[in-house]
Amino acid sequence: MSALYKKGGDEFHEWSLGSTALLTDIDENGRNLIISVKCSFGENTDKYYALFDTGAEWAVIPQTIVDSNPGCFSSLEIPIRLSSRFGTDDGILHECELRILVDSGEDIILGATVLVIPDWNGPVVFGFKSLLNKIRWACDPTIDQQGRLYFGMAE
Repeated sequence: MSALYKKGGDEFHEWSLGSTALLTDIDENGRNLIISVKCSFGENTDKYYALFDTGAEWAVIPQTIVDSNPGCFSSLEIPIRLSSRFGTDDGILHECELRILVDSGEDIILGATVLVIPDWNGPVVFGFKSLLNKIRWACDPTIDQQGRLYFGMAE
């Protein structure tokens, strides 16, 4: 894996732990995901494609993922109303362990807060608040004629 570095004083330090091919235009349940990443929740090996959306406020998942991953999610009992291109939905914030799956280096494992919407018919969404703001990420759309996304933990 090519590594990415940041400058600290007079030295450079590697910050990227893992990378994955830039997945564009993935069809997930009839929805076109412009940029997506593979993920899983907790110890479960079920894999999902998630829309990587830096403009979204929250990470969003349907109740079915919570139901298929018992013990992974903990309700914060905080209701949130979300307005999206799919309409207005009500959900509850949950904490969980989330894994961003990479094809080179180490998977990124972090504690995330996700909005669980019972009847969510959109894709899994990785939003900025309480998920993408916890990691470093970079995109190079020119590598290997497909591009790559790089990930590391924010400090």
